[in-house]
Amino acid sequence: YDAALLRHAVAGDGVAVTFDFAHGFGTYAVVATIWDNATRQRQPLATESTPDTNTYRVTVGAPPTASQYHIAIARMMG
Repeated sequence: YDAALLRHAVAGDGVAVTFDFAHGFGTYAVVATIWDNATRQRQPLATESTPDTNTYRVTVGAPPTASQYHIAIARMMG
């Protein structure tokens, strides 16, 4: 993969339900996939937004355990 176009991060601390991921792409044109590290299942119930051109925000319904979720954020080309 092209590291200039993709970022990876983990989320979960047992308390927070909203996580901001700084990707630094400088654009709202990003896509993301969120999955559970234990089950490897996607998390379709997450609410996702882009509060600015360098941040991707994920909100889940219940606090995930420590490092429960993995997120991959990719910059769209075009």
